[in-house]
Amino acid sequence: MIAHILKLIWNQRKHYTGIFIEQVLVFIILTICILSFSEKVRLYLSPGNLNTENTIIFWLNNTNDHSPEEVGEKIQSLVSKMRQKYPSSIISYGDLTPYLNGGQFTKRDSVVVDNRKILTKIYRSDKNGLAVYQPQIEEGEWFSGNFPEDGSLPLIVSRQFLEESGLKHPIGKKIQYGNYTYTVTGVISGIKNNPFTPSTPTIVLPINDKQDASFGGFDVKIIDSDIDTYVQDLYKEFRKEFPDPLDTPTIDRIEQWKIGEILETIISVSLQAIPTLFLLVFAFIGTFGLFWVHSRKRKSEYALRMAIGSTRFRMIYLVIMESLVITCLAMLPGLILFCYISDFTPGNLFTMGITVCIMLTFALFSAWYPAYTVSQINPAETLHYE
Repeated sequence: MIAHILKLIWNQRKHYTGIFIEQVLVFIILTICILSFSEKVRLYLSPGNLNTENTIIFWLNNTNDHSPEEVGEKIQSLVSKMRQKYPSSIISYGDLTPYLNGGQFTKRDSVVVDNRKILTKIYRSDKNGLAVYQPQIEEGEWFSGNFPEDGSLPLIVSRQFLEESGLKHPIGKKIQYGNYTYTVTGVISGIKNNPFTPSTPTIVLPINDKQDASFGGFDVKIIDSDIDTYVQDLYKEFRKEFPDPLDTPTIDRIEQWKIGEILETIISVSLQAIPTLFLLVFAFIGTFGLFWVHSRKRKSEYALRMAIGSTRFRMIYLVIMESLVITCLAMLPGLILFCYISDFTPGNLFTMGITVCIMLTFALFSAWYPAYTVSQINPAETLHYE
């Protein structure tokens, strides 16, 4: 049957050339669009997302007129008042804050592990950082406030850092960084600065309230309270500590930064998807029109087939199979291109399978009604007039 359909298509190749080329382009563009979309989904679901729900950042913009000690004392006083007023909310010092300028200002440095240099993102956090951002702990534990007995400092490393360094048993490993010796006490899945970028090698250094209060900022996980009310109270308490109008804070919701990154990506994907959708619709109309015209032009052929014994179901099957075979042939260039430009990962193969299913469904529906009209031909009446 397939060989017969291929022969029919070859004999009428002039009529099918336009639709064939159109479907080749549709399949390639649709494949690229779906691959792009699936890659964004894969990156979004990749390890390293931090929980930013009901989380705000506080940052003192101007500290030039204050000494670090003065800033530290005022920030500690501010934090103490907010903790007393909102005991269920959690305040953490440090710079784990994700989605801040896409991470372009995140500190990066080379960390040496077993004579291997690794370009690493450097973060700092206290024991409350786990409750505020909830990074996924894979091994060991987060900072507990207790230091190793040998006098070294605790250190958290990411899974990507372990992969780059080749460490198989990281817990308890000594790492020299700067003028300090650190002991790895925990492994996290990663930290992402952008929802759609993969995690890179990362370490988190420990800090304490006194050390980082002078840094001029902290993050808050607001629990059992209204965010707007909390922000208003935070600003009022800030003004009591920093009455100078030149001292201005940044107080912002981190979730809004994440939403902004997501919307930007959605717009980017939509700019690809909308033209592809229009192309798919026009290709559907073109294929439908072609088979509609052919069903009229080949009316006598179909009537003769039915007169010599073909059933109505057989005629429907013939027309639909013509459409499916043309679509399968049109997908071959795209499949060959896919083999050259994409890796054979389960995700990419699944995406390609979805694209093939869309094209086959497209071919099925574009030929269904013309096939149905063919099955309704009256052989005697048609051949009589022919």
